[in-house]
Amino acid sequence: MSVAAVDSSRPQLASAYLRLLNQAAGRLLAATDAEVATAELFGLIQGELQLDVCVNYTPGPDGRLRLSSAFGVDDRFRNQAAYLELGTATFGAAALYCEPHHAIGIQSSEDVRLAFLKHVGLTCYACTPMLAGQRLLGTLGFGRRQGERFSEDELHFLRTVTHYLAMASERLRTEAALRESERRLNAVLNNASVAVFLMDARQHCTYMNATAEKLTGYSLEETFGRPLHDVVHHTRPDGSPFPLEECPIDRAFPENNQEQGEEVFVHRDGGFYPVAFTASPIRDEASKTVGTIIDRFNFTVAGLASPPADGWFNQGTFITAC
Repeated sequence: MSVAAVDSSRPQLASAYLRLLNQAAGRLLAATDAEVATAELFGLIQGELQLDVCVNYTPGPDGRLRLSSAFGVDDRFRNQAAYLELGTATFGAAALYCEPHHAIGIQSSEDVRLAFLKHVGLTCYACTPMLAGQRLLGTLGFGRRQGERFSEDELHFLRTVTHYLAMASERLRTEAALRESERRLNAVLNNASVAVFLMDARQHCTYMNATAEKLTGYSLEETFGRPLHDVVHHTRPDGSPFPLEECPIDRAFPENNQEQGEEVFVHRDGGFYPVAFTASPIRDEASKTVGTIIDRFNFTVAGLASPPADGWFNQGTFITAC
């Protein structure tokens, strides 16, 4: 978050605003809830800027603005202004045109767009759109019941903290979307009949689903951060060590080539079981190899006896790495 420029010719004001901006940035970076963050922001700056009202609107699913939070207003305002069309009142105009609006002399104005503000006794109101790039996140407005207008320094400050809140809101939205995506992915993986491992660029295990844990006999906690080879592929069936550099599965990463074949893994209990695999490198947008994907890992946990009549391919597993 950048710090806004303030008038250095007024050192006390500049110092106060910079202090508030620093505190606001710190709180918003640590925020975990947008509405709580709005309340804390208003509480932080209310006294210094002599603010009486704070109103936050966010876009609703029907295209209207929804009153997300409001401080310093009564229930009548909350009920009547719960939903607004874009362009309606100062809040809707700021949202529609994505431009800040500064309403002055409200109590003496006959402008119907200021009716909501006039009702709650405001004399001036500054409303700023909350944007993430060109996408509207909502509007944030601050009002006073004394004084005809905000100064330019005050407007600049209020627009800056609104920008801070917009960034925090976008971060929280992104984090929530990632959590939901992770929840859905985990629901699929943990209910899948296939084993799934994740390895990083060092070929260290970073994830195992429930089927993978059952397959190997190891929990994720026991394998996390360890080379997967050292956990399940470290010994040949004759008891001799199996060096990592000779492993065809791990060879896919350094050689940047797809590898296919059949191997024998070691269960936690010391028993061996056969697997069939395809190991392919994963590349980033710059074509740099960043991990390995090993799919169609077919197995039978049946020791080293010859494959059953229906073959080893009675259950599919895959390992992805990135």
